Formats: sequence, structure tokens, C-alpha cells
Amino acid sequence: MFYLGAVFVLLVLNGVPSGEAGILDRLKDAVRGRNNQQGKVDTGVRTGNLSPVIILPGDGGSALEAMLDRPSVLHRVCPSKTNGWNHIWADFDMLIPALVECWVDNLKLIYNKLTRKTTNQVGVQIRVPGFGDTNTIEYLTKTKLPSSKYFAPIVEMLVGAGYQRGISVRGAPYDFRKSMSILCLLASLNYY
Repeated sequence: MFYLGAVFVLLVLNGVPSGEAGILDRLKDAVRGRNNQQGKVDTGVRTGNLSPVIILPGDGGSALEAMLDRPSVLHRVCPSKTNGWNHIWADFDMLIPALVECWVDNLKLIYNKLTRKTTNQVGVQIRVPGFGDTNTIEYLTKTKLPSSKYFAPIVEMLVGAGYQRGISVRGAPYDFRKSMSILCLLASLNYY
């Protein structure tokens, strides 16, 4: 079984201070069934006496998707353009020796010393799919290889105890390539 460092958080909604900014409020609203854009509350989202669980994966534990429109690439075998979003992390198909350098180049961040911020390579867009769901943190690969189990055993245990995926047990994947200061800024801008 493949494990990366991870943080597992049991969030009891009454014990979290109200007014927390950013990602925590969005998670609390999602678990409670609130839709921030419409202000509506789904009834029955929090059933029984189960406290909601939010799983924060560790470094490398979030799926990443990429869309490419690169003006140039390292090698002619490297794809320069994609038709939509494609799974890039963790995609073991990209670990073919001829494509490893392409894969690394697409995941690489550029650091700006003046702004102290990072950006993706030119022509590379990266997004984090599955915020609020568990499907992107249960396995590290899109094909759900048994050797890539990550939080699947924990989620399955919780589901067996009465929790529901995407309702009372949720995932909070993030772009682990970026520093925490950038993640906090993106959360405050409702990026996730």
C-alpha cells in the first residue's frame, strides 16, 4: 500500500469558531449542505449523530489535472497541446522513460524572486479536481490501481459506519506544489 504523509481531521462543526475565513468556511458550508451562491440549505445532509469528517491529504496526495497549450516543449515526443483537462498527478503512464522529462516540465513551477510567488510553465494550466468529494483522494491514480490506495480504506471504513461520500465525509485536495501562503491567498479569493 502506498502512503504519503497526511493529515486527517475530524471536524465537529459546533467546535469550530464562526467567522473563520476562506477554505474552512467553504468546507463547513459544504458539509452542512449550504450552497454559498444561492444561500439555500439542503435538508437531511447531516443525518444522525455523525460528526462530519474532512480529509486533508498530505503532500502529493491530491490529484492534479493539466491543460496544455505550450508554445514550445523540451522534446518532440512531449505533448504541446491537449483537448481539455488530463490527469497529470499521479499518472504512472507519464513515467515512461521518454516522457518523464515532459511530465516534470509540465508540473514544474517558476519562482519569481521579486514577487516571491510561483506560476506554472508558460502554456500550462493546472487545476485540483474533486474539492468536497473523496474520489480524488481515495486513490493516487485515476485508474484506481490497488497499489495506489491512499484514503480509500479510511473512507470505506467511514462509509461502513454510516457516513456518506461527498456529504458527511469530504475531501479537501489542494495544489501541493504551492506554498501555504499561496494556498491561503487562493482560499481567500474562493479559488477552490
